[in-house]
Amino acid sequence: MELSELLIDKVKIMDNIIVLKEDSSLDNQAQTNEIFGDKWKKVDEQGIVDNNIDFQKRWYLGLYGFRSEDERGKYLQSKSTILDAAYGFGYKASWFAELAPECTIIGIDFSDAAHKYKQIPNLYFIKGDTADSGIKEGAVDYVSCDQVLHHTEDLAKTSSHLTSQLSE
Repeated sequence: MELSELLIDKVKIMDNIIVLKEDSSLDNQAQTNEIFGDKWKKVDEQGIVDNNIDFQKRWYLGLYGFRSEDERGKYLQSKSTILDAAYGFGYKASWFAELAPECTIIGIDFSDAAHKYKQIPNLYFIKGDTADSGIKEGAVDYVSCDQVLHHTEDLAKTSSHLTSQLSE
């Protein structure tokens, strides 16, 4: 499915990146974005993410009950559209894109850290609020929202929004 069919409004896509909103006007969310934005930048400059991706993948697989990357890949390949909500560094979204190259993978976050993955053809990043993604209701087959809900401004609103995006 074309990305434009999944979005509520027409948007400009540059290098697989869509900017819906540069930052949050909500105090708590703005503070979280500032803190994590600086953290992502420093950690990326030090190569910490790249050095820990294998650990993070193994941890994720175990946490969600997958015995292997192949098993995870088969699960993802059964989907058409996958959302990585609050992608942070973007490595999980890029991993999903690698495991399921025929799927459309969308990540959403205020982070700028995912720019290094913009060359992956089935992967798109939306810069914006996880609780207001710009994605149509029922347009997503699977949502990954790993270790982030407690960082959102309004947990109930974010959970409700993400749930409304699921196709089933």
